[in-house]
Amino acid sequence: MIRYSHKWTGRQRINEIDLRLHKQKHPRIFENESELLNYLEGHLLKHEAKVRAREAEAEKENKVSDGASK
Repeated sequence: MIRYSHKWTGRQRINEIDLRLHKQKHPRIFENESELLNYLEGHLLKHEAKVRAREAEAEKENKVSDGASK
């Protein structure tokens, strides 16, 4: 959700950006777009690390089960 106001020239000015993930009751509030992008970038890096760890774990389990069946 973006809260904005209008400048005297008619342009929109962003006052705050509320980000609700997965039905959060207390959203994260950002002052501007760059803060939001920095947060999302960090969140994405953490998520990618989790995905890589899961893939490595699944690959390790596949190697163990393949070796045991031979």
